Amino acid sequence: MFDIGWMEILVVAVVAVVVVGPQELPRVLANMGRWVAKGRAVAREFQDSVHTVIREAELEDLRVDLPDPNKIFGENPITTGKSAVGGGDAIPEDQFIDDELIAEMEAADALTVEAVRKATAEGDRVRAEAEAETVAKTEPAADSKIIEPVIVSAQIEPKSVPLEPTPAKTAADT
Repeated sequence: MFDIGWMEILVVAVVAVVVVGPQELPRVLANMGRWVAKGRAVAREFQDSVHTVIREAELEDLRVDLPDPNKIFGENPITTGKSAVGGGDAIPEDQFIDDELIAEMEAADALTVEAVRKATAEGDRVRAEAEAETVAKTEPAADSKIIEPVIVSAQIEPKSVPLEPTPAKTAADT
C-alpha cells in the first residue's frame, strides 16, 4: 500500500521525539491511536452503509412483479365462505368463527395469563421463604456465642538415635 521502509519510520520517530519531546510522546501517541481508531470506525460504518445500499439495489433488480393470486388460483374459498374440499358448496354459517367464540377465546387467554401470574407470584414467595430459612439456619443468633477454635502448636524434641549398631548383650555381660 505505502512504500515505507524502516529508514523512513526511523526518521519519523526521531522527528517526533525532537518536536514533541520524550515526556509528551506517550500522550501524543495515545491521542493519535484514538484518532486512528475513530477514523477506522467511520470508514467501516461508511463501507457498511455502501454495502447495504448496493444489496438493496440488487434486491430491487431481482424483485419481480408477482401476478394477482386470484387470477392464478381463483377465488379464495375461506374469504368467500365456500368449502374448498366439497366443491363449491357454501359453508354453513354456524361453522364460521364468530365474535362470541373470539370473545370466549380471549377470556380464556386472560384467565390463563392470570393463573400463570398467580403461580409465578406464589413460586416467588415460596422461594423467598426458603432462602430466608436457609439464611436463618446458616447465620448464628445474635445472643449465641461464637466459639473460635484455638490451635495449639507443640514442638516435639527429636530423640537422638545412634547411627552405629550397638553390640548385642549376652548373658555373660549382665
